[in-house]
Amino acid sequence: MSKAYDRTLDALLAEADTKGMCLAPRDRHLKRLLRARVSSGSVKEPAKGLFVSAARWESADMTKRAQAWRIIRGLQHLHPAWVFCSFSAALIHGLELSNRLLKPVHVISHRSRITNDIVHHAVDSFEIRTVMGLRATDMTRTLFDCLKSCTFPQGLAIADSALRTTRTSREGYLCAIERRYHDQKGVQKALRTMSHANGLSENGGESYARGVMIELGFKTPDLQVRLADPLNPSIEYRIDYGWDVGDHLILGELDGKGKYADKGGAPLDLSTVMAEREREARITTYRPVIFRFAFPLVYRPDEFAALLDARGVPRLNS
Repeated sequence: MSKAYDRTLDALLAEADTKGMCLAPRDRHLKRLLRARVSSGSVKEPAKGLFVSAARWESADMTKRAQAWRIIRGLQHLHPAWVFCSFSAALIHGLELSNRLLKPVHVISHRSRITNDIVHHAVDSFEIRTVMGLRATDMTRTLFDCLKSCTFPQGLAIADSALRTTRTSREGYLCAIERRYHDQKGVQKALRTMSHANGLSENGGESYARGVMIELGFKTPDLQVRLADPLNPSIEYRIDYGWDVGDHLILGELDGKGKYADKGGAPLDLSTVMAEREREARITTYRPVIFRFAFPLVYRPDEFAALLDARGVPRLNS
């Protein structure tokens, strides 16, 4: 390969990266040259016909979500008429998605099939929304497709984020899904998930954990429980989960490095950690039962249930 071609490919890859997308060339010669680089390991082809620098694709700041965005933008460039649906549409709408749902790509088609790791869905009753130049199914269709297809905890994260990021209420989405899809398979599953949605959940991890609690048979917690600082009532603390059991409160917090690290993952200074400990010390004035848990515990439901039982979290049948 000549140096001129090398420079051209480098420039094209860099230009695509600045646009937040994979390089999606239509020229067959360019594709051959790029696939030669794929063979050498310097370029990745994450989806057929889409290319990205291997170093960029594997960089520390390239999250699974960012990779999915780049693939979808590249595919839209190659196929301007495509309409993305299901979990791909949820990503475009900015909803919370488990990394496990970011692949494969989902698109509307005249018949259902799977080709080149792309799932084509033959569906009706949808409207097209254009979000940042990407064509996707409308929010109601997107929610129905997602909630009927994924697990309850995964779906709850999606439904919570829809309430958090749009002006439509839970009742509004329930009515819209029931009205448009009442005779379609999976509607009851979608409605059940949406009926538990709560826009107060701050992130997908909190939503997923609450979904597991509900599946395990525990009472649905109050979210973002507010407690005044007993030494300074003008300050209010918020706790992820809370259950009022009559004579005392049970408070739960999803712990993680986010509590003790900045957005780049660097440890926070000692003063921040001490402030968090002081916050918890003041909350104990209310004499609650307080427990923390790390997210990986949620994937071990027996252990998670044992923790909740040990802390006295009430079950639905209690």
